[in-house]
Amino acid sequence: MNVTLSSSLTNKSEIFIRPYGQRALYYYEVFEMTVPVNGDYIIHMSNSSTNTCGLLYKENFYSNSSNVNLFGMNCSISGNLQYHFNYYFKSDTRYILVITTLLTQATGNYTLLVSGLNRVNLRKINSSFIVSTTTTTS
Repeated sequence: MNVTLSSSLTNKSEIFIRPYGQRALYYYEVFEMTVPVNGDYIIHMSNSSTNTCGLLYKENFYSNSSNVNLFGMNCSISGNLQYHFNYYFKSDTRYILVITTLLTQATGNYTLLVSGLNRVNLRKINSSFIVSTTTTTS
């Protein structure tokens, strides 16, 4: 099943220092992603007006520590404006997908296609609302 999402990175988007970004600032958007069934899913960036990067995190994303929990990163290069991830996702894990640009402070439109065994749930979130939770037992 496919889920398509279109959005834009603008000069009003949140900014952060991207992993491996030489301390420069990048606009970004954050999406919480969950899958109903374990399996292989493909995240494909297409129809982008600028070179974009996708960053995948497990459980939490910290904009001030963008290397923490990062397990996948892919960028469109050479004017291709496309990339894709193909991963095995687990239904009991929360994933965070961050969309940003290859070049610092670049803006533009993009379309994201996510496909897999079942419909994935994508929800745009503000990074300031991402809260880490810890469960302890006595």
